Parts: sequence; C-alpha cells; structure tokens
Amino acid sequence: HTICNTNAKWDIQLPPGIDSHTIKLLKHIGEVARRIGHDPIDVKISTEDYKKYWNKRKEKTSSSFSTLHFGHWKAAASNNTLSTIHAKMTEISFRTGSPLNRWTSGLPVMLEKIPGNISHDKLRAILLMEADFNFGNALLFGKRTVDAAVKHGVMSKEIFSRKDHCSIDTSMCRLMFFDLVRQTRYNAALGSYDASQCYDRVVHSFTSLTTHSIGTPKELITTMLLAIQKMKFHLRTGFGDSDSSYSSTNIAEPYQGL
Repeated sequence: HTICNTNAKWDIQLPPGIDSHTIKLLKHIGEVARRIGHDPIDVKISTEDYKKYWNKRKEKTSSSFSTLHFGHWKAAASNNTLSTIHAKMTEISFRTGSPLNRWTSGLPVMLEKIPGNISHDKLRAILLMEADFNFGNALLFGKRTVDAAVKHGVMSKEIFSRKDHCSIDTSMCRLMFFDLVRQTRYNAALGSYDASQCYDRVVHSFTSLTTHSIGTPKELITTMLLAIQKMKFHLRTGFGDSDSSYSSTNIAEPYQGL
C-alpha cells in the first residue's frame, strides 16, 4: 500500500486483494491524520532540553557498548556550550534521518529479578542503547509524539506511564471493561502486546504509519527505525562485553514507503 501526506490530506491507494481488516486499519490511520491536520511535531532540541533531561539522570546507570559513561553526558549538562553542541548533534541526526554509526550497536544485559537467582526464567532482559540516542527518542517520541496524541484526543482515554498515575489504574480499567462486556453481552477481546525481550522486533510499518499520522516527520521516524534495523547486538556477561554480535533482518525501506 501507499499512503501519501500532501497538504494534510491523506490519500490511500490500495492494491487489489487487501483484506477488509487491513483496509479498516489504514482508513482509520488516515482519519486520524485528517482530524489532526497539518500540525507537525517540533524536532528542535534546545540547550535547555538537553540540560533538563540529563540533570535528572543517574550517573551510576550502566553505559552502552561504546563505553561512553553517563557521567560524560551529565558533566556536559553543567556547561551551556557543551550542552548546545550535544543537543544540536542529536537534533541534526533526527532531523535528517541519519542515525549515528555509534547508535547501531546494542548491548543486551540479563538482570536478576531475585538477587542470587540466575535461573534463565527469573532473569529480566534489558537493552542498553547509546545514551544520546535514548535521549532523542525519549524527548521526540516519548514526550512530544505522545503529547501530540493526547492534545488531539487520540490517546485521551489511554493508560500509559505518566506522572502521578499508578499501575492499579490499569487493572481497574481492565476489570470495568469486562464488567461492561458481560452486562451488555457485547462481543469483545483483550490482547496483550507487551512481548517479552522483543525490543528488536518492533512492527516498523505500523509504527511509522501511526506516528506519522499524528504529525511525526518521516525523517525522525527513519532515524529511530533505521538505527534498530542496522543494530548489531553484543552481549554483556560477567566476563565482559562480547566482540561477536548478531543482528535482525535488514529492511529495504526504513520508513516503509512514507
């Protein structure tokens, strides 16, 4: 399929043979874009954005495969000139759709959920990515894209990680959902999509279409997805970081035809 965003009008051109559910999904994405109109997300990263983010980070956080310590970024936040340089370097990469080569290395780590228990089913896998890449994603996707969705009512009733909210809200919402389904005898289903250890298996086509419909520039989307697509995963153990790596399948179009 091809979806074009021209003057805030989304035209959907579908080849024959597309199933009805896919058509409904694409039309819904197009409807979201039409409702929001031409209101692109600001890609500018200011000196204050950099300082505000890094002043809240903990210096003891583990570093990435490049071994650039978190203290390096926190120390820069105490100087206006260094903060401006780092902020603009990150902004240029996202604004042009060109991830830094350093961003294409990931470092999976297995953490003990229960201290002393190293059984594989009791370990939690996390991925250490480059700190400045995380900074750009957190600001541009985690904050501005989500803020745009909330602003335009796309996520007004969603429950997600927000300040002054707690996990019990999610459980209560789920309970009330099934109460309504049972009382109204309505056909419904619940899906769980928080797939374990699948940070390198994001559905790129769906991610690019949905975020672009909210107003995220395609260059910004390309930077994030291209870094993931090109990422080589090393492994950190008690013996250190591995020299060998593995990677996911290459994808021809970083932003999936946008």
